[in-house]
Amino acid sequence: MQKTRLLKADSAHMARVRSYLFSLLFLLLPAILLADKVDSLQSRHDTILVRYFFFTTDSLDMGRLIQERTARLENFQRYEPLSRKGFQATLSNVGLAHQSLIYQPRVYEGFDYGLHAFREYTFTNQNSRYYLHNRPVSYLSYFNGPKKEQLFRALLSHKIFKVVTVAADFSLINAPGTYYRTKSDDKELLLTAQYYTKDKRFGAIANYISNKFVVMENGGLFNDAEFESQEESDPALLDVNLNGAQNLIRESGAFANAYFFLSRAPVLDSLNTRPSIFHAGRIAYSFNYRNHGQAYTETDPLVDFYQPYDMVIDSTATHDSLHVRLYENSFSWSNMRLGEDFSKKYLFINFGLKHQYVELTGYADKRKFTQMIPNADLRIHLFNVLTLNGHGHYVLGDFNNNGFLLKANGIIDVTFRKGIKGILDAEFGLASQEPGYFYTFYQSNHFRWDNELDKQQYRWLGAALTIWKFRVGVTYQSVSNYTYLGADSRPVQYGGNINILQATWDQKFRAGIWNLDMDLVYQAASAPEAIHLPALAGRASFYPTISLFKNAAIFQPGIDVYYNTLYYSDGYMPATGSFYWQESKKTGNYYYADIFLNLMVKRFRIFIKYQHLNALWGEARYYMVPHYPMQGPAFKWGLSWSFYD
Repeated sequence: MQKTRLLKADSAHMARVRSYLFSLLFLLLPAILLADKVDSLQSRHDTILVRYFFFTTDSLDMGRLIQERTARLENFQRYEPLSRKGFQATLSNVGLAHQSLIYQPRVYEGFDYGLHAFREYTFTNQNSRYYLHNRPVSYLSYFNGPKKEQLFRALLSHKIFKVVTVAADFSLINAPGTYYRTKSDDKELLLTAQYYTKDKRFGAIANYISNKFVVMENGGLFNDAEFESQEESDPALLDVNLNGAQNLIRESGAFANAYFFLSRAPVLDSLNTRPSIFHAGRIAYSFNYRNHGQAYTETDPLVDFYQPYDMVIDSTATHDSLHVRLYENSFSWSNMRLGEDFSKKYLFINFGLKHQYVELTGYADKRKFTQMIPNADLRIHLFNVLTLNGHGHYVLGDFNNNGFLLKANGIIDVTFRKGIKGILDAEFGLASQEPGYFYTFYQSNHFRWDNELDKQQYRWLGAALTIWKFRVGVTYQSVSNYTYLGADSRPVQYGGNINILQATWDQKFRAGIWNLDMDLVYQAASAPEAIHLPALAGRASFYPTISLFKNAAIFQPGIDVYYNTLYYSDGYMPATGSFYWQESKKTGNYYYADIFLNLMVKRFRIFIKYQHLNALWGEARYYMVPHYPMQGPAFKWGLSWSFYD
């Protein structure tokens, strides 16, 4: 009976795949016959160029603007947020906890609690966008998958009274999941406002952020062999470790930043004499408030899954809660002058002072932290081809006292034969900082510790070369006192020095209508007893860009492939919402292949794809995190529409 169910399921899957492949070939053949020149097709299609900046008005005045076309079709099929954020290991459903496969130290200025398992889904001050435009910009998108998986995003940015711009950005992920108790319900909201005087001498921006994540926790499969044998055709019927656990993460806050040019625009006399070098410069002030809360609940604290850990305090139910409130004031002065072209400024200096006050409550008595953080930036621009940048900060206070960061980078514009231009950049950095406070002190129903930890010491040196749509880079990193969660999900500090070598290769190859987008990362660590990394991770998309109906539409059928080598990936602990080192199960050495169709008509985009096609004939060993299998074969689709009026 079981075999009959499996044969019927396989037959249905293969029928869907055959139908999908036939549709792909049916659409592709006439499209190729109708193909026109597409070198500049998208640039002249019905799109507009939108500019925006991140975080503070410093980015605006320094010319750090991002430009992108509002209806770009490339990689539209990568609709999941993590698929657009590099290489990420995640659990069995979209919207759940995740961890980067690529090592990168998290260097911060002030207080850091240390848990960031939902970072790539979260609106923050650092990734908040402030749009610059004259016409209103609106964006709507909707994506749909099996088991009622839904992703929705709505963005509206509008300029009023010629000097005020307001925007709202809302994102929703609601996915019940194909495995038992893997439901995610994520909601993020960002509201922004901008005001500038007509002469731009004064400007101010502000935002309000609200992030809420409600995710079920199943603790992974109870028996991986049950999944890998494929004896059960319905993934939702596989036994899991936890049947009543849930994590709630909620964060909200407000931010405001204002600047004022003390010096007016320079005035040249009739002889075009250079203006005075000395002037009053520019001042800026920022206020930041954040309220972060999280709670882990479990209806059966005595479940076998938690037996190896601390004896529970409450055996009837678990309700671990945490609240972090942060108040931050920052003041800075720089030698920027009104109306100045920052790209031509030979010398830029900036001095700042930040004050932080933090309250930590929840699982213990209230704890308070106060600190002062002076910081400085330096930029030297020479001969129009060389730019040197430096940044440093130093921490004084209750947390990360005497911690610091010093980093410098240089950028050289290079010209090769036949006028081919490129950019060579290099960076060097030193940092000393405490591990996140979570690693120092924690009290909950299942875990308790109070540690004295040394500061982590970071050193790195890297260089990269960018030529047109090709980039290659290499980075050497060294870390001492590396702090992580060990196999027992408790903090461990590695006393030795860990060396990490990384090499990256990013390429966007274009030949007529054919496109190959490829990202490769190689990395090696000297201490596998403390950190595990896949030696190689890669992702590639191969597709033609085809114009249809006299350039009225753009069509991209193609294939996406993802792969990383075999390694001991970190495990996941639901009670703390964190990842831990383990050496009992390897994941990787498995490729994920999706076939897709992207179509754009004016400002309307749509995709359909069959995800994880190769799972139909391959082995059931597709894990990114131990005991949390990824989604199997599935048909998905999505659409978006941009408006400019």
